[in-house]
Amino acid sequence: SSIQTITLRDVNKSRIKKLSKEKDRKLDSNKEVDKEEALILINNDKDKKDDQRAEISKDEIDLKSIDLFSESQNIVSDQSDDYLSKQTIILGEDSKSKTKDSENQENQKLIINNEDLYDRVEKIIRELNGKDKKDEVDQNPVISKDEDDYQQLINLSLNHIEGQGIGYNTGYTTLEALIFPKLFITDWSTYADLRVHYMNTDEYAANAGFGFRYYSSSSENVYGLNLYYDYRNSKHDFHVNQIGVGAELLKERFDLRLNLYFPLDKNEFVSREFKNFDGGFVLTTINLESALRSIYFDLGYLFEDIKNFSVYGGFSQYYLHKDRCTNGFGGRLRLELNIMKYLSLEGRASYDTLFHIRYEGKVSLRFPLGEPQINKIRKILTKKTWRNEIIPIRKTQRFEWNW
Repeated sequence: SSIQTITLRDVNKSRIKKLSKEKDRKLDSNKEVDKEEALILINNDKDKKDDQRAEISKDEIDLKSIDLFSESQNIVSDQSDDYLSKQTIILGEDSKSKTKDSENQENQKLIINNEDLYDRVEKIIRELNGKDKKDEVDQNPVISKDEDDYQQLINLSLNHIEGQGIGYNTGYTTLEALIFPKLFITDWSTYADLRVHYMNTDEYAANAGFGFRYYSSSSENVYGLNLYYDYRNSKHDFHVNQIGVGAELLKERFDLRLNLYFPLDKNEFVSREFKNFDGGFVLTTINLESALRSIYFDLGYLFEDIKNFSVYGGFSQYYLHKDRCTNGFGGRLRLELNIMKYLSLEGRASYDTLFHIRYEGKVSLRFPLGEPQINKIRKILTKKTWRNEIIPIRKTQRFEWNW
């Protein structure tokens, strides 16, 4: 009896062990879900969905990324390491329940909620597509076509300059408005530039112009053209009108500009002073004021650009011309410090054969209105136009006498 008991006990242990292995093997086999079957389930369920749902294809879902584990399964996209959380497909089985009959284990069904699976996969596709579009925009940072981005940009500024400049001997105060209308498309923009100047000697000057800028995606350059009307008067009621034409090549840090200035109509003023001497002798002093034609070639570079501070430098080569007058050739250096977007400090120094050495200092207060979200290309397209504000006038004297 003892021997029989031991034998039966051993047999039972062996049988239990065998049944346990078979049970585990069958559980594993039941948990293996054929990937093609999962795809068939999804495709069958798609017919019941709204036609607007995104179509699931083999290109959009890598079947190799769908793994079914014993308790829960994760659907993970290779393109969304940080972007998507793990999606779990809950399997409808009770692994904790035990059954005495091994046949019940063989017949245990794997329950998959097709609708839930479809919704999860579709959500992943939508999120991935959204991320792809975002990456696409970042790689090609042109101006958006969204209507909300077609915002008008107006930069108002109040400037004051002290010192002597090219063709003027006093400082002046300026009110300026740089306007970019609601005309943003993908790669071009227009602008209007209005400036009014009041000089320390009670003289006035003004500028009004418009320009066109175009972004070339192939060269990553912005090309621009502008046309200005300039005006200046003097103490002797000498009124000068001028047309200015400019061309630009702009990059994120580098600027290249060419400006030409052409005074119109009568561009000189003559006054005479007489001094009489005994014997009928007369000395005549002739005062001549002449507006000069000029050409400026300007080079600019952005040396430093951090969040609230930037340093910009420029060098200009210029030529001044007037019939029956000495022509001038010279150069100008300038350095501009921008603090945040509201304050700018600038220093200038120039030398030429007509006006010799000149120094100027400038302070600007800026008031941006309606500024849109600016990307890389918008920053270039909305750069300030650099040009001469004051028409250069050369003052000379000539003497005549009758002895």
